[in-house]
Amino acid sequence: MGLLMQSWFYDLKHGLRSLLKKPVFSAMAIVSLALGIGANAAIFSLLDAVLFKTLPVREPNQLFFLEPNGPPQYKRSSKISLPAFESIRKQNEALSGECFFSYVTRINAEINGTAEMIDAQAVSDGFFKVLGVQAFAGRTLVEDDDRPGSEQAVAVISHDYWQRRFGGNSAALGQTITLNRRPVTIVGVTPPGFYGTIVGAAPEIYLPSSAAEQMLPERNRFRSGWLPFVLGRLRSGVSREQAESRLTLLVQQSDLSEAGSQITPQEVEKIQRQTFKLESARQGFNTLRQQFSVPLRLLMVLVGLVLLIACANVANLMLARGASRRKEIALRFALGASRWRVMQSLLIESLLLALMGGACGLLLAAWCSGLLLSVFSSGRNPITSGANLLVSAPLDWRVVSFTAAIALGSVLAFGVAPAWNATRTDLISGLKVSGASGKATTLRWGNVLVVAQVAFSVMLLVSAALFIRSLIRLETEDLGFRRDNVLVFSVDPQSINLKGHQIAALYEQMLERLGAIPGVQSVSLSRQGLLSGSGTQGSIKIPGHSAPAGEGEYRDTGNDLEWNVPSVSQVGPRFFETLGMTIVRGRDLGDQDNESAPRVAVINEAFARYYFGDEDPIGQYLDRETEDGRLTQIVGVVKDAKGKSVRSPAPREIYIPFLQDPGSWRETTFQVRTAGNPLSATGAVRHEIQTINPNLAPFRIRTLGAQVDESLGQDRLVTTLAGLFGALALILAGAGLFGVMSYSVSQRTREIGIRMALGAEHRRVLGMILKQGLALTLTGIGLGLIGAVIATKYFESLETMLYGVRPRDPLTYGIAAAGLILVALLACLLPARRATKVDPLVALRYE
Repeated sequence: MGLLMQSWFYDLKHGLRSLLKKPVFSAMAIVSLALGIGANAAIFSLLDAVLFKTLPVREPNQLFFLEPNGPPQYKRSSKISLPAFESIRKQNEALSGECFFSYVTRINAEINGTAEMIDAQAVSDGFFKVLGVQAFAGRTLVEDDDRPGSEQAVAVISHDYWQRRFGGNSAALGQTITLNRRPVTIVGVTPPGFYGTIVGAAPEIYLPSSAAEQMLPERNRFRSGWLPFVLGRLRSGVSREQAESRLTLLVQQSDLSEAGSQITPQEVEKIQRQTFKLESARQGFNTLRQQFSVPLRLLMVLVGLVLLIACANVANLMLARGASRRKEIALRFALGASRWRVMQSLLIESLLLALMGGACGLLLAAWCSGLLLSVFSSGRNPITSGANLLVSAPLDWRVVSFTAAIALGSVLAFGVAPAWNATRTDLISGLKVSGASGKATTLRWGNVLVVAQVAFSVMLLVSAALFIRSLIRLETEDLGFRRDNVLVFSVDPQSINLKGHQIAALYEQMLERLGAIPGVQSVSLSRQGLLSGSGTQGSIKIPGHSAPAGEGEYRDTGNDLEWNVPSVSQVGPRFFETLGMTIVRGRDLGDQDNESAPRVAVINEAFARYYFGDEDPIGQYLDRETEDGRLTQIVGVVKDAKGKSVRSPAPREIYIPFLQDPGSWRETTFQVRTAGNPLSATGAVRHEIQTINPNLAPFRIRTLGAQVDESLGQDRLVTTLAGLFGALALILAGAGLFGVMSYSVSQRTREIGIRMALGAEHRRVLGMILKQGLALTLTGIGLGLIGAVIATKYFESLETMLYGVRPRDPLTYGIAAAGLILVALLACLLPARRATKVDPLVALRYE
């Protein structure tokens, strides 16, 4: 063992000394590996953070969501009522603790006279106890905090909010703030890095559920119906199946008891049919998984190809270096060294290169992972809160282990074959200055590696070209509205306890005051913002027309259930003018379309085609089944506009004046069209809102163009990274081809000299070298195109990743092949020109 360690130690010293003697070779190899390994480590760290990391709580594997069995739900619900939850808490023997919590919602916070909208979550008193989360400062919630009618409402704030709003001052504990016009006392601060149980959302304040019911608008209250999330910690020694059976029985008994003696047999049967399951909550409720799973896995495949190309590049360098060391290796054989002993020495050099490349790759990943998280947060479902990341991608033991694994794997990929080839040296020929046999073998293996590099590069370039063309289609898509010079922002009057006509009056005043700001051309509002990812749907009837097949039914879109009815947008006067939407027929909605006027609506072309065909819809009536029974007359048809996203086709849309729809008198988005840069009007807009009501805080302030860009954030990121990986592959492939062709020219110096001495023209020699390089390139392109065709079968199942481009688009394949041929010509040109400058006299004396 001691001799073995001694030999390894000697080889390490010899390897370091050998690498230091060849700084150019070492630098090229380390940089190639650092790029390949670093890209893999960065993407893996993000993949791990978003998809695999568990909640930072005590024993997360014991946490489970209690959910109903059955088909997908249109809206998330545990189907467990508060009485059923209380029954579970009192009689349960399967769980060691249980709690419930709501989705994260915005709430108006007034602190020292300044109002802002923050993210709040309602939780039961056992929330922090079940999770095993201790307060960083102060305390968490206790049972008395969640009793209805408590004298003083309390709250726990997040560590990030404590730092941002209170500067980390301990005086924040015990301070009273105002939430939705109700006083609340801060009693604790959560530990840093804890962002709750909904991954992708970061509550800034946690409220006891009973207090939250009094503060939140009616639409966000949940204790009177089914609880959205019920979380429990499985008791030790109890199986999941036993717990599911016991919990199902408790919920059924509670529901039957609540229904009373008047319940019908059909209702009894329905309750008894409903069973419940325990779903692992070790990762929390991960809203990011569906959004980022496919692009992250795809990027992982792409960076894997980059690593393979980098390994092939280093293997080529090692082959050339091994050929130049044939005499040294032959001397070691002559002195009695075994083949394994020499291979060990060469493999340790490869290991040193891999370790140095891996270390540099980790540094690159540390820089890139934070950048990637920031860029990923630009989508509609961000993973940042202010300047704070909702998920973190540190270089923890998993990332370091992954990096070490791929570094060691790369040794096998680029080190073994060159070491084996280098030690095949014949002792007699190796002790000479040169040996053709070894050179031919080296060149042959180098050609194989170049072909592999080109093939992998083609696959990467095809992927990158597909995403680039898809993004171009998305960015040039006709949205149906003008995105330039429009400022958008939202307000929620219910957060300051305004209701009904108070909200309508506020909105009318805001429209008037904002429209008077210098430089503002037009102002309007809508219930939801454009490309917001959400919308309102409503069932309608058209007198004299039968409902089309499937109307009013749910349909599975693959991601969720979608109600097959039109979208309804409540909008303000001059909405179409403000957004630059084209009225095809009829008129716009104006100030005259108020509560006392006849009900009117504007429909889009998709609605008109679907319900009326070639019939003129102007003057037709819609039955929206309102309480007063009044019909709605169609007064205009507007050009189709994108609703939920750029990718989604324009929905069948009805535009209703907001004054004729009291349901729209709540959170609303305003649109302000300006003559110049819309952001320059932000200060004036804030000032006017504060003048109207100092407690009203606008939020989500941005330009409409930025909102469109945000909706394409994921596409832009994947395209950018795929393009960078493609460019990196081109560089590595070009470098590999350049190295092989340079080595080939150096080995054929005598042959080239003889050809030129016999009268060969320079252009024939140039053509001979270029032909050799292009033959390798075309072979690699052919294999790569075949591989790309096979790989794009994967794309066919990823409809959300491409837009307006077929996975096997011939033009895309042609672009990728042409790009590689151009790079190959450039890589071969310098060695070819060097070959034409060979002096025949010098060449004939060569070797």
